[in-house]
Amino acid sequence: MVEELEKFLGWVVDLQDAIKKNSSPIVARSDLKQKALGVSKVWLHSLSTKIRGSNLVDDQLINAIDADFEKLFEISSANNRKTSYIKILKELPKNIQKTILVPLIRKSNISQNSLAQAILNKIYDIVTDPDVKSYFEEATKVASCQCYRPAVIMVWCAVIDRLQKLVEAKGLKEFNKMSKTLKAKTSGVYKKFSREFNVSLSSELQEIPDRELILVLSAMVTLDINEIDAIFHLLDTRNHSAHPSDYKIDELAYTNYLNEVLKLIISNPKLS
Repeated sequence: MVEELEKFLGWVVDLQDAIKKNSSPIVARSDLKQKALGVSKVWLHSLSTKIRGSNLVDDQLINAIDADFEKLFEISSANNRKTSYIKILKELPKNIQKTILVPLIRKSNISQNSLAQAILNKIYDIVTDPDVKSYFEEATKVASCQCYRPAVIMVWCAVIDRLQKLVEAKGLKEFNKMSKTLKAKTSGVYKKFSREFNVSLSSELQEIPDRELILVLSAMVTLDINEIDAIFHLLDTRNHSAHPSDYKIDELAYTNYLNEVLKLIISNPKLS
């Protein structure tokens, strides 16, 4: 059950990414609508019933997830606004993780490996934000069942939440100003950067692709090219983990991922 739900969660995150990349305000592409319909059908016709039959998760929690997928099914049956999809999908992966996957994993008696726990203890010594810490805690619960791909996804959620809040702290005006500066560059690491942002609300940062947010922030805090490349490698690992594929992450790779996050993000004084 856990492995099946893990794979499904990857499909939902993949759909979320595809919708965000859709350039039109209306989702009219048949491939996107079919992907949304397919995900909805898998949940409503299969997974929801199986999970109810397990007696491990409260039916009311499952009902809430069902309602979201029913809405998704409805809007994907015709051409509808991109914002309607984003509204439904924004919290859905996290809700599935928190209300469905984690309770299933809690039934497992497999414990977190000692090295990973030692790294997490160092992270918890530094992290004070309860939201960021909660992502790491969910990652730990998932990893305890040897489901390392969703664990990586939750660790990356902690990373990007921390970086978005750092942008807020440094100022949205400074972020916008730096994006304009980078767009004008014709050489160096930022020569291919082509976006100019005009962010006025903190919530708008969630709509900016992670790679572009990292690039602008890297210039704001003067990260060097090696640090930028290493952080992008973390993002690539997250993307491989989130999208349906044969990509595998074992316990050692997950532990190393945690260590890189500690070194590059959490304990990096430029990103504190």
